[in-house]
Amino acid sequence: METDFRVTIAGVTFKNPLLAASANHVRGLENTARIIRSGVGGIVCKSVTELAGMRGSNRARFAILDEYHRPCRGTIPRMYTFYSRTGSMEAPEAWLKDLPAKLKLAEAHQVVLIGSIAAGRPESWVDIARMMERNGVPMIELNIGCPHYGRVEERMGALIGQDPAACKELVGAVRSAVKIPLIVKLTPQAMDLIAIVKAVQEAGADALTMTNRYMGFAVDIENACPHTGSWAAVGGPWVKPLALRWIAESYRNFPLPIFGSNGAAEWSDVIEFMMAGASLVQMAGAFMLRGPELIPEILTGMDAFLKRKGYRSAAELTGVAARAAIPYNQLHLTPVQRMRVVEAVCIQCGRCMDACYYGAVKRQGDTITIGQECMGCELCLAFCPVPGALEPEPVGEPAG
Repeated sequence: METDFRVTIAGVTFKNPLLAASANHVRGLENTARIIRSGVGGIVCKSVTELAGMRGSNRARFAILDEYHRPCRGTIPRMYTFYSRTGSMEAPEAWLKDLPAKLKLAEAHQVVLIGSIAAGRPESWVDIARMMERNGVPMIELNIGCPHYGRVEERMGALIGQDPAACKELVGAVRSAVKIPLIVKLTPQAMDLIAIVKAVQEAGADALTMTNRYMGFAVDIENACPHTGSWAAVGGPWVKPLALRWIAESYRNFPLPIFGSNGAAEWSDVIEFMMAGASLVQMAGAFMLRGPELIPEILTGMDAFLKRKGYRSAAELTGVAARAAIPYNQLHLTPVQRMRVVEAVCIQCGRCMDACYYGAVKRQGDTITIGQECMGCELCLAFCPVPGALEPEPVGEPAG
């Protein structure tokens, strides 16, 4: 049976849940055309702004750092940090020039083209949204998560995205001006992101993008200076658990569909985002580092996984892990467990003894044993070199 990858959000159907996020790889017609032909379900266009200070691209800087925060040269590891300083958004008139060709090509390939706005003046959000709707854009993403807001005097990006009242006012104004679906792209730097979700939902948002990038500071110790010369936005696979935390919390508490973002690079990442609560998944860094060829690779991996696990559609993945999660204030209900040595597999190397901080793992003669002191924390699994030599087992009713 052929896997059904279709996902429908606010009446708009995507042929699959993979989207190119708004970033430099979708800047201009040529770049956008390459990604449309890759097989993506949708593209979020480069953000449009009236702020001249956010439109210059001759100061863009990128640093791809490995797991030790050393610059990558030639080979990019699976776990990397994408450290970037761009903010090179597009002017309304320049963006409009290529729009008809983009929309025509997107329609031919059944790709949803989503407009993105990152304005400064309140009236500009409304004006640009009306322009997009008038010219045939089917959905709009309001980028109140841009981490580069410090480049201009106007209040924009994450400076708005950390203020529930400002978010509600902005989304409400755009909602009153246009009828097409609105996606709100949130910043992870808000003190209480759930309060922001509540505000934009009340204002009429149709969906969320969770999340934009953090602002960080990465140090080049050899040259005693910061990478990219300044503060910059940080993303990449390492940030995935942080993004998934907010996705899962939002999924459990609000009905708004979620576009997952910040951390997806492989097919398994996409599965994680969807199981945490995302209906679709946006990618930026992975596109910039691997090119459009990653889309068929991800779809192939997802298809094999869905068939192996018995899922009939990608949409069935959404939220399964979030629904299974034990609320943090109920962790005392977690089943009690203890680790067990599988003697037929264990090679008696003793590495698990180094991992145990409870004194539960001991050597008796030539045998490794685990005593009653074991908390079942599973840290020893990370040390064990033999798959299947250790496994958790339930030992009683939940504590407390």
